[in-house]
Amino acid sequence: MSEAAIVNPDKPAIARRKRRHLPRRVMYLAIAVSSLPTLAVIIAFPVTNLLVNSKWHGFRAEWESQGEIFDLDSLLSPPVPDAQNFAKCDLIAECFRPQISPRRTEGSIPDNVPDNLRLRELSLFSSGEFSHPKEKLPRAYTTGIPIDLASYLPDDSTRSSSNAVPADRIHEIFATHREVLAELMTAANLPEARFDVNLNAPSRTPVSHLPPLIEAMHSLRLRNLMLIESGAESADEAAESLIRTLRLIRLATASEGFVSHTIRVKAFDDGGLDVTWQALFRQRFTDSQWQRIDREFRAFEFGPELLHALRFERAALVREVERGFERRSSRPFSVPPAWVNLSGLMDYAALTQRFWFTDAANGRTLSDGPSLPQLAAIEAKVAKMPTNFTNLIIAAGVLPIHDFAVQSRQIEAQRDHALIAIALERYRLAHGALPDHLSQLIPEFLPELPTSPATGQPPRYERASNPDDSAPAPTGYRLRGFGDETGAGDPFWVMPAGGIQ
Repeated sequence: MSEAAIVNPDKPAIARRKRRHLPRRVMYLAIAVSSLPTLAVIIAFPVTNLLVNSKWHGFRAEWESQGEIFDLDSLLSPPVPDAQNFAKCDLIAECFRPQISPRRTEGSIPDNVPDNLRLRELSLFSSGEFSHPKEKLPRAYTTGIPIDLASYLPDDSTRSSSNAVPADRIHEIFATHREVLAELMTAANLPEARFDVNLNAPSRTPVSHLPPLIEAMHSLRLRNLMLIESGAESADEAAESLIRTLRLIRLATASEGFVSHTIRVKAFDDGGLDVTWQALFRQRFTDSQWQRIDREFRAFEFGPELLHALRFERAALVREVERGFERRSSRPFSVPPAWVNLSGLMDYAALTQRFWFTDAANGRTLSDGPSLPQLAAIEAKVAKMPTNFTNLIIAAGVLPIHDFAVQSRQIEAQRDHALIAIALERYRLAHGALPDHLSQLIPEFLPELPTSPATGQPPRYERASNPDDSAPAPTGYRLRGFGDETGAGDPFWVMPAGGIQ
């Protein structure tokens, strides 16, 4: 026996044990290596959640320090006592009371809007009592052609009536709905409107009052035109009805969000501008009545209102994503991870803050209205973005509003033309003739001349010429586009010479 064997007789056994342990060590190492991705996720997801959350709140705090608003509650109007709140009057409040339809069984989901709304009594186009013209009519204020009431009556309507005059037939139709009409006009005289917002899911706040009110406002437009066309004996009622309809448009569309704002713009064009032009054309209102109409017109500020609607939509998305982040960050392995949506929210907020709410030239927060070129730029940018979880938030938040914003800007310009036209009528009532220059309206009838945001120029005023020195001074005029060159484009506002015809 060798000396080595004598010294360590167990050496072969030790070697065999080492060989057996070697695969086990490799296995442990493989397990450790394979656990690294899981370990990375365990560490990375919570850490990334913290980093993205910190970055988002830093972004938000920086802009809020400059006066920007991301908090939903700060954008809501203050509480209004129910007795003064248009949204709480019975005629409107019943739109939000779910009722079980006779067609539904017990235990089923109630209807969102009751079937038996009293307000639907004024849906006179849907009921067939009135009809829309077969062809879309141009706006009277752009053509100088008065609105023909007969085009809104069914073909056999005047023939079946005891009186074939369209205004008389329209009066007969409204006489059968006088109670609900009186209640709606009383509600329109309330000072404020504050509609409830679903604070848990702001984007799903119901606007159940809008569908029946839209139809009612279509009918009221026709009633106002009828009163204007009914002669001097109806002038006081026509003026009061127009004033309350303007209030109704503003109060009915006071619910938060972009949808209500779009309806406000359209309703003001239909029931405000067109009807006011017809009243100016007939020249039957008094100076005090025109002063009241002027005040109602000035209450519509479409640029600031559009910015407010967009801020509300952004604040609603911010609240929903932040609350979703809080829920999902407690489950760190959710897919997609919590930070993905928050990262998308930050990208969306940065993009819209730059293009929607900030003057690109000097970085100031906008208050008068969004920049139309910037709206077009952001929509083009978002359209080219690839589809992924982060960009889904951006796509959900960036509304395609450019074309509507252009229309809103045009209606606001027409509102300014209408304010000038009202001042011209008040000047005519005071002096017996139209002024030679718009500057003569200041300050008695206008505090200042409206100007174009783009050019800084007021519209051009073109009086109708006198065909005969012995004839009365003409009452016709045109207000052409703000800052346009003479003869360029169609006039914005046309009042035919003679006025009363």
